[in-house]
Amino acid sequence: MNSIGICSLWWNHQELLPEFVRMMRVGGWDKLILVDNASTSDAAFAYRNAVAELGPKASCRRMDRNSVLHGWNAGMAALGTDIVIQMANDLVMTDEHWLEWAVEGMERGIMQGPQCWFRGALYVDGSMCVAMREDWELLGGLDAEHYAHPGYWSDTDLSFRAQWRGMTVRPTRSGIRHLVNYSGGNGPEYNTPNGENFQKFVARWRSSVLSQLPVPFRSGSGAQ
Repeated sequence: MNSIGICSLWWNHQELLPEFVRMMRVGGWDKLILVDNASTSDAAFAYRNAVAELGPKASCRRMDRNSVLHGWNAGMAALGTDIVIQMANDLVMTDEHWLEWAVEGMERGIMQGPQCWFRGALYVDGSMCVAMREDWELLGGLDAEHYAHPGYWSDTDLSFRAQWRGMTVRPTRSGIRHLVNYSGGNGPEYNTPNGENFQKFVARWRSSVLSQLPVPFRSGSGAQ
């Protein structure tokens, strides 16, 4: 049986911890890493307490600076399990089978997630991305060198890179609800990196995937 590891990235918003702990208590996972993305000391203390509640298979990894994509990649690389799950912190459990459904049918060459949208192209958004560790490593994780903090469009790019390598990207049954942009950057100060990352995304994929879409792929139709 494949071992399952979960990585969840946090920057403050400790008010989300009770629901996160409730989700994790469903069980079924073998390793959990909560990445503290240089949060306040109060939040860091709350994270450590939450991890302690979940037992020895859970741990907290603190980053020395707020860098979303570097934090994600560091946490995912540290899991070492057969199946690796990149999971947002602003999720609400709607069914206790959420983890069972998230990993259903997982094997090499598959990338999947419960929030998998089609807007002319299929991709798994950043709320939850499930892959085999070897495939995540082959893809190199999220492209932290190409996309500016806080990483808009990097999840869409990851799915496109997976498909470009011949992997299958597909949706799963969902047992979660995503509080979109609750803990992510959605203020006016993020308009510039969002726009810049979109231009980088289009430049990378214009002559390949985007040119084959049945409808134009416009800004705002990707994940954040």
